[in-house]
Amino acid sequence: MVDIEEIKADIEDNKKQAKIDRLTGLANRKSFDEYIQTTVAEAEQDKQSLSIIFCDLDYFRDLNAKHGHLLGDQVLKVVANIIKATVKGRDFVARYGGEEFTITMINTSLEDAKAIAEAIREEMSAKRIQRRDSKESLGQITMSFGVANYCLSEGVDSFLQRADRALYQSKQKGRNITSEANPPII
Repeated sequence: MVDIEEIKADIEDNKKQAKIDRLTGLANRKSFDEYIQTTVAEAEQDKQSLSIIFCDLDYFRDLNAKHGHLLGDQVLKVVANIIKATVKGRDFVARYGGEEFTITMINTSLEDAKAIAEAIREEMSAKRIQRRDSKESLGQITMSFGVANYCLSEGVDSFLQRADRALYQSKQKGRNITSEANPPII
């Protein structure tokens, strides 16, 4: 006989698992997309501050090409753990895709978001990685960051595009830095 409560519990567990990135244990892109829509709507309604950080590993494709995807996966796990350890419990951390991560922070000013991005950047750049099997040093891991603060009435797409442009500016300026998004043109 099938237990309805067990089936309901399995369905709930599957729903939760569908929103988690299996490699890092962070929220996945689907979960982020749902969260950012809700959070922006709440920020609009409550007139509260909302900031976002986009962060991307520098030269990650080169690392994968040279040392393999298994090592790349280990680096992504290290990055996820550093980000989780640096942010507050109410901040929403997600693997946005590939080697890119987002941190969404309610009631956080742009200055505070930049400070968090810098703390993560410094922690990452202080890390040195080495192969477990051969103990060969693979050097430093660095990340670039783009930080934006939500402006009322700008909408989700504009908010995310500004953060992404700020991240791209960090890449253009030489990587391993944090750039602030320009205000939206509304």
